[in-house]
Amino acid sequence: MIDAAQWAFSDTEAISLVASVFQQRLVTVEQAAAILRDGRWRRRRKVIEGAVVDAAGGSESAYEIEFLRLCRRAGLPEPSRQAVRRDRDGRHRYRDVFFERWRVQVEIDGSQHMEVRGWYADMRAGNEIAISGVRLLRFPGWAVRYRPEEVVADVRAALRAGGWRAVGEAA
Repeated sequence: MIDAAQWAFSDTEAISLVASVFQQRLVTVEQAAAILRDGRWRRRRKVIEGAVVDAAGGSESAYEIEFLRLCRRAGLPEPSRQAVRRDRDGRHRYRDVFFERWRVQVEIDGSQHMEVRGWYADMRAGNEIAISGVRLLRFPGWAVRYRPEEVVADVRAALRAGGWRAVGEAA
């Protein structure tokens, strides 16, 4: 993981590599921590350490890591990541991002969500979430990366609709 990430073509690619290793459960938090303590590697150290911390906290894609960092920069509350919910058939489903207190769920879609069966499954899941009373926002990954101000504006509006207020903000 470290070798591949430090020699990736870009920081974004390095973050994607780290996230994918965690997503596929190829490394544990403990194993990653041991690797990080090894001082022999230097290239992209801060980028990789940050990606490991965020991936270990539940972010399973580079876009999810970017979204988390976007929330931090914008002063939004820290969401849970990959929180489990049960669907109407009793199966476990994972929320990309969930602001539980304000009942706002965010799904960040990669290109695999564009295939028609996957797209339809996402729509059905979204309907079920909306029926449950949770505000659901969906963004393609590119919007998180290239239109962050729009993403933040929508998330902030949904959180406010759920009762959230920024520190020092009047109700």
